[in-house]
Amino acid sequence: MTTPKQFTAMETRGADGASGRVFRSARASSSISQSDAQQKAAALAQAEANKAASGGAHAPHERERYPYGVRDLTEPVLKQLYADGSPIARITRNAYGASVLNANRVMFVDVDFEQQGRDPRTGQIVQSVGGTTQAEALSALADLLAARPDLAFRVYSTAAGLRYLCTSTLFDPESPESEAILTQLKSDARYVLLCRKQKCYRARLSPKPWRCFKKVPLSPGEQQASESRGFFSRLFFPVPRTKTLRNPSDFATCRHIETVGAEIKTMRPEIAEIVRVHDAMCEIETTKPLA
Repeated sequence: MTTPKQFTAMETRGADGASGRVFRSARASSSISQSDAQQKAAALAQAEANKAASGGAHAPHERERYPYGVRDLTEPVLKQLYADGSPIARITRNAYGASVLNANRVMFVDVDFEQQGRDPRTGQIVQSVGGTTQAEALSALADLLAARPDLAFRVYSTAAGLRYLCTSTLFDPESPESEAILTQLKSDARYVLLCRKQKCYRARLSPKPWRCFKKVPLSPGEQQASESRGFFSRLFFPVPRTKTLRNPSDFATCRHIETVGAEIKTMRPEIAEIVRVHDAMCEIETTKPLA
């Protein structure tokens, strides 16, 4: 007997809630067509987004956390990366559709800052759990570099805090040394556990969909085009001063701030390739808002 072909899809949809726009992703399969699978996934995602927006309030950063515990992650592999003919990393797609770099030995450190938000159900201010302050994070980095002058890091800003990429040394994600450095740099405890469990360092390469919503001023060209409309058009539809960005392609994932620590004249090929791919896919040189 021939097994019917299965089509799978994942879609993300949003809904407006009391505290802002909420996004949810869902997967679905179909034996009919890819379009049918996409329609089913879109319907499921929209239903989940509507449910969350109508009452499923989230504390700040609840969606930002690593929800993996100690279980294994099974994610579609989008691309394998190599250096000198040997595999060094893979790019996967996570549960909400973002591309994630999984580096075998090149250390990434994500540090989230404390955030405040308002619970739409109670109106009370809610503080995120597990975050740190920028001053504490940078102090921890300075302390590490003072104790380990052989280390060097590229420092990036993210929508939620900072990201470090070690450019001087390769690490074993399962080693006590790796765990000690991640912990000292105030990385999220779940991320530290995930690195050890998955035997890699993870870095998100594409924006989080629920962050892709921002009002920005019109560019001079857009402003001029809007003002050049006819008299009645401008009379009944006033000239806008801002526009709303919603497409993930309008956002970047992180932005390079500086490189600190030891002077590295020539990076190892493995590290250089990771830096190249990471920086290109995160669009670090653009002026796009971070998400």
